[in-house]
Amino acid sequence: RVQESSSLFDAASKNVILSSCAGPSRTELNVQRAALFRLLRLPSQDVGTVFSTVENGEARKAQAKKLINLFAQKMTADSIVQPTEIIRYLALNVLGAFQEEFRVTDIVHLLSNDASELVAIFGKCQNKIIREHIIKLAVPLVENLQALETSDEGSSLWRRHLANAWIHIGLLRLHLLIPSSPIDPGRKPAEKVDQLNWFLDDVSSKLSSYSLHFGMTCGDFTPDTAATKQLFTLAEQASKKKAGQQKKIIERPSNSPPFQELFREMHHFCRTVASTNNVLSLADAIENQPNSRSQEINWQYSAAAFSDRLSSVYSMYEDITIPCLSEIRSIQRGLRELALNYDVSSRAGAIVKMQDALLSYPIVNKSFSHHLTNQSYAEVVKELSHRFGIDGCAKQDVGAILRSIELATLMRLQVGSKMNRQNKLHGETLDQVNAMFASLAQSTGIESFTADTADKDAIVDQEEKELREYFPDHGAEFQRIVAKLEHEEDESDEEDDIVKAKETAQLSDLEVSMIVELHRELFSPSK
Repeated sequence: RVQESSSLFDAASKNVILSSCAGPSRTELNVQRAALFRLLRLPSQDVGTVFSTVENGEARKAQAKKLINLFAQKMTADSIVQPTEIIRYLALNVLGAFQEEFRVTDIVHLLSNDASELVAIFGKCQNKIIREHIIKLAVPLVENLQALETSDEGSSLWRRHLANAWIHIGLLRLHLLIPSSPIDPGRKPAEKVDQLNWFLDDVSSKLSSYSLHFGMTCGDFTPDTAATKQLFTLAEQASKKKAGQQKKIIERPSNSPPFQELFREMHHFCRTVASTNNVLSLADAIENQPNSRSQEINWQYSAAAFSDRLSSVYSMYEDITIPCLSEIRSIQRGLRELALNYDVSSRAGAIVKMQDALLSYPIVNKSFSHHLTNQSYAEVVKELSHRFGIDGCAKQDVGAILRSIELATLMRLQVGSKMNRQNKLHGETLDQVNAMFASLAQSTGIESFTADTADKDAIVDQEEKELREYFPDHGAEFQRIVAKLEHEEDESDEEDDIVKAKETAQLSDLEVSMIVELHRELFSPSK
């Protein structure tokens, strides 16, 4: 079980935790984006240099063309694959790989069997390690898939089964995908090519020896006998095998770290952080222990740090790291959805839906704003703080967060109007734009509220100081010195708070220029 780190949850880290870990999991977007950037030979956030080989250049070019066609398609509700279908496909993919081991002909039928039948079927596997993983993870995975079909979609029970299914499929595929040998699988074909080269050299020397001997004795240096035909046949077969193995070779850059290091780190991660017992015990704690949310956040940080290391340090081994990264993201998604699987307020749900809409690609025509206010957003921040066990909620810049969302909403509406070639805003879109601009115009209202609050605090401190002067004790001189110092510190803190509040409440020059430009783009008649 992951131990909670005391240094991780200091005052400075709580803001980071709240901003990065609140809401539903969107981690699969990151690994897909990184993979697509690498596929298109573009530098990503983790990797500044891009490498390419002759062997995979043509494949990347063909895949890039398919990606462009995919991005150009208009996404509709019917074209979006449901998560249950994805998990079902991944489960059948795993079970199909061991179909011969299980001695079954219909893999799809396995998903309808009960637990006892599945244990009996999976027990036929001769590989001990695979058998243990399949029985421990595939059986509850199938049970959760069956429960998803009988539960009401969107209900709390349905979300719990879906989260557990993500956890089990991620664990199962991750432990089956990690390398089983410290030898680079991309270099194994090269070893076979070397062996075939040795075999071809041996056949060639035999042919030369036989031809010389036959020429010296019979005068024919190009004999066509049964022995030479057999040697030529062997050479032809070996050459075909060599050509096939050469296509499988994955060339690594010269500065690639040793594969043994990647092998060691992945196995260490799967034995510790991502071990089956550790993750399943954490999932059980999330469901049964209310104070386990910090453990889940700590686990997410550990998994994210390891994923970043795989993407940056071992980017040359993308054929190994990308599949494993996808499964780590599945586990992260399952744990996060399990942690969030309880009743949430309608306001928090509305904000999450709006964030999903702003993050979606391609752009779809839908309502982005949900009539947010500073008060509603402050309540959501407080709710998320309580949900993630952050006591004494740190000072949150709610106004700045709200402004950033409003600016993002205006940008998305402006891009949407351009894509739809709208010369005029009307209807719901116009109402949304007006509401966003009105909210931005009133954002400086926070300043007066904060200043009044600071003035009230100053009055209370002054009254306390006067009380000490009227009723001195035996240490009057000492108390005066302390009171004077405290008063000076309080005044300094109040001034800092007021200045900070003013800076927060006021729009920055960049924000003002963005608002002016957006207003011109949205309402200019010559657009």
